[in-house]
Amino acid sequence: AVIDAIVSFRLNSGLKSYFTSEIKQQTSFFASQIDLELSKLESISSSYRNFYNFMKSSQTGSGNAKNANNTRGTNNSSNIAVDKILSDEICKIFLTAGATNSAVFDSKGNLISSSKNSEKLLQNSRVKEIISEALKGKSKSDFVRENSNIYAVFADSLITGKSVENVAVGFKNISSQEIVDNIKAATLSE
Repeated sequence: AVIDAIVSFRLNSGLKSYFTSEIKQQTSFFASQIDLELSKLESISSSYRNFYNFMKSSQTGSGNAKNANNTRGTNNSSNIAVDKILSDEICKIFLTAGATNSAVFDSKGNLISSSKNSEKLLQNSRVKEIISEALKGKSKSDFVRENSNIYAVFADSLITGKSVENVAVGFKNISSQEIVDNIKAATLSE
């Protein structure tokens, strides 16, 4: 009976240790995959920021994006049209780089442009908080749940001089089958 107890104890502790280690490893990998998706969104910021600054400087012909802001004060229809075109292109940059949704807001938080099917995401209270922080000039990222999906969200301010001109927001559905398949393949899970 003593031998049975010792064998049972060793088997239980060995199996427990094995499965605990396996679960920790898979959880760690899952977390790193989620962080990777968020960092991909964050890395897009230099692309759209460079595009935005180039286009703003081209708009004025001065080569200086700060001077482009001075033409905004007139609030004429050509500036609004340029902002819409730039915003549409920024949304496309996000989508081309792998985001599932994107949006651009003006300095007052008004939506200028968004990708298809972004409306519900933009109404999410946590997304609104993230956009609000970005309107204050702070880049912000987090995860939000909308219906049965989980999204990585990244909001970044487009600043000219010392003022926020626009906020760009990218979303990546991290509960997609593609992400699940990547995790399954890497952890050899079925």
